[in-house]
Amino acid sequence: VVNEFVDFKGYKVLAKHMENSSMDNIITIGDELKTKFNDYVIMLTGGQAGEVPVVIFVGGKALEQNKAGDLVREAAKVLGGGGGGRPNMANGKGRNLDKLAEAQEVFKGLIK
Repeated sequence: VVNEFVDFKGYKVLAKHMENSSMDNIITIGDELKTKFNDYVIMLTGGQAGEVPVVIFVGGKALEQNKAGDLVREAAKVLGGGGGGRPNMANGKGRNLDKLAEAQEVFKGLIK
């Protein structure tokens, strides 16, 4: 998964779906991934249709203009849910897995 990060607006960015993974699993994965780079914005989703956990991590210089709580709120809204949290890590849930690509685009579009 580390190879899937892209350079975007000066940060390392990843939007990745981990099929059937629980909220706890994607948090554990995100905690490991965030140690790989200094300035990052990570969106991980899991689960399946009906219950789609979403976790966003923001660190380093990316925290100056991006707050995980704001990003997860908007991404989860696209998935038919909601969320919130701290500036550096936030989570939520959605229901509509078929809107995943749209939620990932919204996430990327909000990165400043």
